[in-house]
Amino acid sequence: MNTLFVFMLAAWLYRSSYAKRIILLVMIPPVLLTYLATQRRAAFVTLVIALLLMAIILFWENRRAFWVLAPVIGFVGIVYLGAFWNSSGALGLPAQAIKSVIAEDQANADDQSSNVYREIENFNTQFTIHQRPLTGVGFGQKFYIVWPMPDISFFEWWEYLPHNSIIWVWLKTGVGGFVAMLYLVGKAIMVGSRTLLQMKREPIAAIILTGTLYIVMHFIYAYVDISWDTQSMVYVGMTMGMLGASERVLANPVPQPKQRWPWQSPVPAP
Repeated sequence: MNTLFVFMLAAWLYRSSYAKRIILLVMIPPVLLTYLATQRRAAFVTLVIALLLMAIILFWENRRAFWVLAPVIGFVGIVYLGAFWNSSGALGLPAQAIKSVIAEDQANADDQSSNVYREIENFNTQFTIHQRPLTGVGFGQKFYIVWPMPDISFFEWWEYLPHNSIIWVWLKTGVGGFVAMLYLVGKAIMVGSRTLLQMKREPIAAIILTGTLYIVMHFIYAYVDISWDTQSMVYVGMTMGMLGASERVLANPVPQPKQRWPWQSPVPAP
């Protein structure tokens, strides 16, 4: 859902077709209702980070628009946080997500208990990594529990899948697998960013920007929540493949079509 919001903004930033921009805009309200209903704190935080990165891109691409929009959006954001800082309703969920990160001691009881569980879980996973730093415990093996955790046995994989999905890779595959993951993620973001900076203001740049920001959002989310599910992995793999091919696509543009009649104006190549 975050990628839909980002793609909609990127389509307007890079002036995609009018029909695409309107269709994406119409899709936002029903998706936004579902987004608020899911109450995923990490998703709200990653979206805020993506929007801040988009603000940097806007400053790079169109400084006039940046200085028109950024102060207004920043002011509205501050007013929103002030108005919904202690709200427990649906409209206050993004504010509560940010609050649980920057002011954890003021978060509600549910968020605080969730944070405490993650701290205990992180202690246990770190202990496991220190015991098996080179090889990890292997797939299908439980991590070591030396500090008892609250009972969440209704989730059958609670001893196998910690919330920190980044450290989970080291936990399972050892330091080699962890370094390989960091290289893969960093390379995808680097290639996407480099391609984006080489492009002119073309509609395809909206896709490259969205893909790059999705990788950033996904792995920030993975740091605090379980993310190695089938849907996410298909999405991550597709996005990394797209970004990996982006430079080759940029280096081999579509040939300019031939003129049908001599008096026609030349058609610019895409």
